[in-house]
Amino acid sequence: MHFLPFLENKKLSDISTLDIKNYQAERKLEILNDPKNGGKKESEINFRSINIEKATLSHFFNFCIEHGYIQNNPAIRIKKLNELKRIKTLDDEDIKKLIDSAHNKLTKDLISFLIYSGCRKGEALNLKWDDVDLKNDVITIKGTKTKDDRYIPISKLLKELLSGIDKKSEYVFTGINGKVKDFKDSFKSACKKAGLKDLRIHDLRHVFGSKMVMNGTSLYITGKLLGHKTTQMTKRYSHLVPSTLKKAVNDVWGKK
Repeated sequence: MHFLPFLENKKLSDISTLDIKNYQAERKLEILNDPKNGGKKESEINFRSINIEKATLSHFFNFCIEHGYIQNNPAIRIKKLNELKRIKTLDDEDIKKLIDSAHNKLTKDLISFLIYSGCRKGEALNLKWDDVDLKNDVITIKGTKTKDDRYIPISKLLKELLSGIDKKSEYVFTGINGKVKDFKDSFKSACKKAGLKDLRIHDLRHVFGSKMVMNGTSLYITGKLLGHKTTQMTKRYSHLVPSTLKKAVNDVWGKK
């Protein structure tokens, strides 16, 4: 949508790193001139969409190299633009309000599952009953983003939730027409009813991570539960650590 109109008249083998940089600069200018960013400093604007486009191009060029169409990847050494780290979480009251605002049981179950497990949306929608071991209280997440299997302990709340879901098919979350492909519309409706603005499905994963850290779980263990391949991903929760440390000290020394 963005890239082809920019370089549609160039041969694949003629596209250079400078071309990609010029494309990146033009897209950046488009976002800077977007009315919603009016009055903002450049450091306050998120250019994540451009970085995703650049990464997609890089994968495309790697595909072309593998098939012998070109020899070099012109997008590989281009630096990322500024990304604002988004950590939106909910307190216990808002969590209850969101779950209660879902208009059907399936949406309630999906929202609850993502909050209690820390799974990605795709991991939840692709979860099969064969990977849920209620006897040993563990969920196996297969074919994850990091390509490694991940094991999630089943908490009491999560066990109650899973035990209350009928096994209609091999997939845990099944709708009238079979496996659920998405639930963003029903999620938006729940957010609107609960009065929660600017909340995305992926934020429910951050709710899990934030709750873990704020209750004293180390960043390392939190990262393992979330399936982060590097500690850099988990460091986004590090701002929550000081309050956790303060609570730990007060639990020991704050008693009279």
